[in-house]
Amino acid sequence: MLRESEAYGWVNLLADFGGQLGLWCGISFLTCFEFIFLFVETAWMSGRHNYAIWKRKQEEKRKAKERW
Repeated sequence: MLRESEAYGWVNLLADFGGQLGLWCGISFLTCFEFIFLFVETAWMSGRHNYAIWKRKQEEKRKAKERW
């Protein structure tokens, strides 16, 4: 007597689908978070650099006024 049974049931299919969905959503969330962090850090570093340049120019102007 030959008996057939399903090799991959609905429970296994849903469990694997949920696992894959969690994996890809997690990767997507982390990727988005990393891009936001990169943007904020780049803006912060750019702002600090521009502020240092502005401060240096102000100091040079002040020193130039003191010479006269």
